[in-house]
Amino acid sequence: MIYCFDCDDYDSKPDDLNFLNQAKRYCANRGADFAWFCKDIERVYLGKKVDGSQKKAEAAMFKSKQSINHVDAAKLSAVHYQTNTSNILCVLDQYLERK
Repeated sequence: MIYCFDCDDYDSKPDDLNFLNQAKRYCANRGADFAWFCKDIERVYLGKKVDGSQKKAEAAMFKSKQSINHVDAAKLSAVHYQTNTSNILCVLDQYLERK
């Protein structure tokens, strides 16, 4: 099982960082993987903050343009929280083989 979390304001709000630490422990205690997106999934894949009302349209455009093929794998293979990065490939590489 893989749990995915947005990091939100981990770097400016102690409660957000505390939540992430608790979530990471929760996953570890249950043998689940902990994936994160800093600060959120849109910033990782699109490189920008997306207003809530625009998320559906941005996602549709991302899909139609097959933008996933242009995402820098290094941004998806981070070890530490950093804006516009994720550890999702570190997690998925344990289960899937890349082409």
